Amino acid sequence: MYLLSISLLSGSLGMETEGSSDAYQQQEAILSQIERGEATPSSAVAGRASQPVTRVPRTIGPSSVLIKCWTTCIDFLRSAIGLLCYLFYSLGRHVVGKPQDDEMRIRLLTWIKNTLPANHSRRMDVLNELSSVINARYDLYGSLQDLEERTRLCTEALNLCPPGHPHRDSSLNNLASAFRKQYDRSGSMDVLEKALRMHREALELRPPGHPTRDSSLNNLASALRKQYDQSGSMHVLEEAVQMYREALELRPPGHPRRDTSLNGLANALFDQYDQSGSMDVLEEALQMY
Repeated sequence: MYLLSISLLSGSLGMETEGSSDAYQQQEAILSQIERGEATPSSAVAGRASQPVTRVPRTIGPSSVLIKCWTTCIDFLRSAIGLLCYLFYSLGRHVVGKPQDDEMRIRLLTWIKNTLPANHSRRMDVLNELSSVINARYDLYGSLQDLEERTRLCTEALNLCPPGHPHRDSSLNNLASAFRKQYDRSGSMDVLEKALRMHREALELRPPGHPTRDSSLNNLASALRKQYDQSGSMHVLEEAVQMYREALELRPPGHPRRDTSLNGLANALFDQYDQSGSMDVLEEALQMY
């Protein structure tokens, strides 16, 4: 028992003061006292426990440096390979357009997305491109899985565009459009409210004079009409009509999307006529056609 106490004492002292010559001399002195009967192992351990423990800071060895360098090299290679594949994809994406080609594009873009690091400067472009192709496939087949995947991709792209980012308005618009399609599928007012918030924020980032302000106005008007269909609120309908009018002003005769604004405004005016019975409103709606 005595020898066991000695060995435990030695081990505990040695482990706590590894690398310290002063601690080693102190340990030898304590063991000498025990051998001469001047102290017992238990009293020595108790006295030692009351003293502060000296710990030698650990240093980073060569192996840690090598592991860090190897990890950095792997991340760099992944980034370079993913970027190279995206550049090749960008050069050839305009020569495909068939559904089977879209399947190939989705597989390639998904691989590029999984290869690029989360903070890569081109990751947002890949996310937007992939969500666009998946949206086209949803329009063809109506898969709920594609709709949910598009929403996830648009959400990730928006997270890469914090306030002040030059492309935040486009990301907001893309996510709002995804929510609108989700609403068309589910009829959830919560989803529609999300779409409206996104469209309003995008419109704020596209002030008068912005080249794509007309699209934000038209998109917001369309979402407001959907809200009116659910609520029957005249205030919502009047705001939708106002948005359509502003969009139409920015799309003069000859504009490639003027017909969209004309049709949207006419439908909103017909809704107004159904509520008010005004012949002036009905005549204006008919002029839109």
